[in-house]
Amino acid sequence: MKLVFASVFLFFANAVPTVAQIDTSFCLAQYPTGKEGLVRDIEAFSKMTEVDKEHLEGKELQITLLISKAGLVKEGYVIGDISADLKQRLEYSIKKLHDFIPARSEGKYVESTYHTVLSFNNFFPQPILVRDLSKYVERSGGWSLELGSYIGNFRGNISEVYGLNGGMNLSAGVVFDNNLINFDFGIGGAQKKENFVLPDNVVAESNDAHFYYGMSYSRFFTMNKNQSVRTKIGVGGYAINAGLISEGNLFRLGGFDTYGELSYAIKVGQSTSVSYFNISRFKHYIAPFVQLHKWMGDDQSKGLFYNLGIKYSLEIFGMNPE
Repeated sequence: MKLVFASVFLFFANAVPTVAQIDTSFCLAQYPTGKEGLVRDIEAFSKMTEVDKEHLEGKELQITLLISKAGLVKEGYVIGDISADLKQRLEYSIKKLHDFIPARSEGKYVESTYHTVLSFNNFFPQPILVRDLSKYVERSGGWSLELGSYIGNFRGNISEVYGLNGGMNLSAGVVFDNNLINFDFGIGGAQKKENFVLPDNVVAESNDAHFYYGMSYSRFFTMNKNQSVRTKIGVGGYAINAGLISEGNLFRLGGFDTYGELSYAIKVGQSTSVSYFNISRFKHYIAPFVQLHKWMGDDQSKGLFYNLGIKYSLEIFGMNPE
């Protein structure tokens, strides 16, 4: 009987530790010297003075850190009613913090955020909120902003007046899945070949500026994780500053514009912004492109306007928990 009891005891003594080794928990990132040590280091590294503390009496600062799997502080943000100098010093101090004990999920180290609200009534931290970024996914829709420059030329009636041209373009809109709807605007100047045949009320020639505007739809065709081919079609209008009329107003040639674009977007960077209320992902692209515009309006400005250039594209997506 004693032998049976001893066997059962040894079985449970070996089985219980084995079960206990199965780790399904999520452990938050920790500063090696604790919350108080984090506050002391931020205070020391930012060279905070008693005067600084007096100005911050009764206020709160939100400090958010992005902690890597290795415990390194990758990014840090400070939000609060403070001077630009103190904000700069605090964010500089974040870069000098010691390595954290990284967050752990199911026994593995993971990237996470460490958020603390510092109250300067007694200069001690209040509640801490930590988000595990690996458990967040991008929303399907976001915002887009593009800025680029181009050089080009003309064909058709307008080529009798204008030659080589160059300028810049700006687009802003919404992106969803592999689609993009933009409002486009471009402005540039051109080399004049001959004088326009101007109306009698034009008293002087104007500059050689021209611009186009419109609304476009783009479709993305993914090549790999960081590259895509993008096509665009759009409709709008165009105008060319031709001269000044006797009343002092500007006389323009213009009309209807239909245009298309082909670009190759290369992702050159990605960052994640974490605030107390939300998480946003910023994607940065460089995209060489070619454009073709068909201008249909005044006889002297009819024709094709084509160009090639390069642009920077920024896409911003919110993120939700899985």
